[in-house]
Amino acid sequence: MNKKEFIFLEHARAGIFNIFTALLCQPEKELVENNEIFDTLKSALNIVNPDCSKIVDQMQKAVKQNTTQELLIEYTKLFIGPFKTLVPPYSSLYFGNDTLMSDETVRVINIYKKSGLKFDENIKDVPDHITVETEFLYCLIHNEINELDAGNRDKSFSLWENQQEFFDKHYKIWVPEFCAKVATETNNEYFKVLTECLNKFINNVGIPAFPN
Repeated sequence: MNKKEFIFLEHARAGIFNIFTALLCQPEKELVENNEIFDTLKSALNIVNPDCSKIVDQMQKAVKQNTTQELLIEYTKLFIGPFKTLVPPYSSLYFGNDTLMSDETVRVINIYKKSGLKFDENIKDVPDHITVETEFLYCLIHNEINELDAGNRDKSFSLWENQQEFFDKHYKIWVPEFCAKVATETNNEYFKVLTECLNKFINNVGIPAFPN
């Protein structure tokens, strides 16, 4: 794979992680009223795995069957509470830990630091929330592309290695289990197909080989 092909694929993957970050946040009015986010996701998935992109049509249809309030209620029920969190969105709870801010959380923070990124303490959630980890992958790829474009091959390769470590040894291990829990705990078609698409993307789209 040459540099141009690599950057093309990585741009698509970065965009996909960025959009999934937004879709995994609390639903807002624009999600129901604007198709642009789904159209952009479909275009990027078409580049890396057309089978994944087919699910986006189902997502667009399913989201229109809900009001913003209905989506927010279901999101809260699944990922927040109030009494029991049906599908915990924190990676530490999928690695044999019963509490947040475990050794696994510390490991995640150290990977952030190694990649030159500092966790923003103004963010109201903990560092291993699925949206934070998904956005981290976007940032890693984005910075990797910028360094390669600038001719900083060694720095770009280091970021690529960090991406590979984080994705293969952490993110890819727990997020499919998270997605499976959503499928079990909800009857809402939108959240079912959203996590189905994420799961398929994770399991079928690997990190492209760094260019020679």
